[in-house]
Amino acid sequence: MALRDEKRVVIVDDDLDLIAALTQALTRRGLSVLAFSEAIPALQHLTTAPPPDVLLLDYLLPEMNGAQFARALGREHIRVPIVLLTGADRVCSDALHHVPASFVIKKPFDLDHLLDKLDDIIGRETSRETMDRTA
Repeated sequence: MALRDEKRVVIVDDDLDLIAALTQALTRRGLSVLAFSEAIPALQHLTTAPPPDVLLLDYLLPEMNGAQFARALGREHIRVPIVLLTGADRVCSDALHHVPASFVIKKPFDLDHLLDKLDDIIGRETSRETMDRTA
């Protein structure tokens, strides 16, 4: 399944090289990408803008971790599918219990694997939107 046009992805990661690579790959797939290297500006944006179709979230950010970020979103009643990206081994096993993530992907990761997961999430969200409109 190919990713559809007009879908929006927000990336929150302090690794600027990873942000650049992901932005390039996702833009080539027809996605609109907005990236943040710091958690606080990302939260400010997410609380004032329509939610993206998916959030790529680094677990270990300087200002807060992914669980704290997800809780902050929840306090603002922001619902968005999260793909948690982490380089920490311990986080992979614990992250799904503390972060409402759709997927946890260990860094370094295979880009095709991430793109497949995004296809799954965006397709699932699109199907849900279509079902809501027909109900």
